[in-house]
Amino acid sequence: MHDTLLIGGKEYRPNPFAGRSSFYPDYTFQLSHPGPLEVSQAIGAVRKADIPALPKRAGLLREAAAKFNYSNADVEHCVRMTGMPLRLVAGLFDQVPAIFHEVPERMGARFHSIGKQDPRLAETIGQGLYRVLAPPDGFCYAITPGNDPRAAAIVAANLAYLGFPFILRASIRDTAAPLIIRALIAAGFDPRFSNLIYLDRNGPQAAESHARLASASSAIWTFGPSAAIEPTLRYQQIGQRQDLFEGKTVLRHASGNCAAVTCGQLSEGGRQQLYASIGYPIVCTATKSMMVVDNASWEQQAAEYLHSLVIGDPLDPDTQVGYVEPRYLDYLASLREKNSLRGSFYGGERRSKFQAAPLLVASSEELPDFFAQEIPAYVLAIRPCRDLAEAIAQINHYTGAEPRLAVAFLNFPRQQLSREILSVRAHALLVNRSTTTLLPTFHEGNDYALQLSQSRFLSL
Repeated sequence: MHDTLLIGGKEYRPNPFAGRSSFYPDYTFQLSHPGPLEVSQAIGAVRKADIPALPKRAGLLREAAAKFNYSNADVEHCVRMTGMPLRLVAGLFDQVPAIFHEVPERMGARFHSIGKQDPRLAETIGQGLYRVLAPPDGFCYAITPGNDPRAAAIVAANLAYLGFPFILRASIRDTAAPLIIRALIAAGFDPRFSNLIYLDRNGPQAAESHARLASASSAIWTFGPSAAIEPTLRYQQIGQRQDLFEGKTVLRHASGNCAAVTCGQLSEGGRQQLYASIGYPIVCTATKSMMVVDNASWEQQAAEYLHSLVIGDPLDPDTQVGYVEPRYLDYLASLREKNSLRGSFYGGERRSKFQAAPLLVASSEELPDFFAQEIPAYVLAIRPCRDLAEAIAQINHYTGAEPRLAVAFLNFPRQQLSREILSVRAHALLVNRSTTTLLPTFHEGNDYALQLSQSRFLSL
């Protein structure tokens, strides 16, 4: 396959470079790297984009949901690049149309238009008082990761609804990105509104291309931990050290470190939620620690369930546990050895360079190595708790300086959940929903409508 640049709706194939899978060494593909001319064309196109009125944009997003389609080859490419099982990746692709629908629905419930002649995005603050939101002049430069096909859809849907033209720099592992851009264009958005590029990070002028795009933009949307973003995205060595984020709106998605609280027996629904939580080893919405309330048998039931999962080639549709990069499995093994006398360990046996059985860690002792961080591997740490209050205290104890992305409360009747769950230090709380089902209008404290808009108040 050869993924092209999409600039103003036109395909460009300059400076081809090869991509390679970490998991399937013989699998290679071609991409295109923009030169100075293509970077200039992308900036020129996005600055001239036509921006429809809000009701029109909402309708076009719904149309884009119908236009989005993918092939088996697209899914298989993503599997080869991420190591995640085919069944999981196909499910992520299937969520893209729902994201295109859900963004206008949720935004529309929160905001409404003022006036028939001048529809604007406005949030009701009080009687006759509104906060009116509009993106700043210019465009957004968005850099998406390759570990979740939904990321490009969330970026594109929110920017399209807000009326903020963008240049999307997709990861070379991101198969969904070109399909998403083409769906927006096919739905009727100005082809200059959404543009797609790739960068060969080891190629000539990659740093200069990134610096030009970042400098020309009004907002920058990034994914990844600060340790990776700061040296590679924020600062570039071009003559002198320069802060490319200075004076811009910056949305940053770091790690999730999600957790869950559960009670009762491990039912079939609970097993599905358990798999949804640990089955996305390299996605930031995956749950990595769980507090179990008043059920001594849950630990053994969960271990038996994880033992039943099918481990194999991710391209096999029956496989439930796929591949993980060796450095993550090596790290997991070192943590297990370090904490071997302080908990019960189920599974985790290394099967190959890229694969290990899911690991369940159960302990009532202090284990920050497992409870206080997001480990990108098939691992879940559980802790027995007497009641809900203890479970919340444990989650907060292991939460770092930043709140967790999300905490899910599984198998709890809503009336049983008290106001004390509001003391959980997390950006989002979910009841009987996996943390992998987060809202596409919000992530890790990033309220997209507010972050990507300039707000002012209007009294009518």
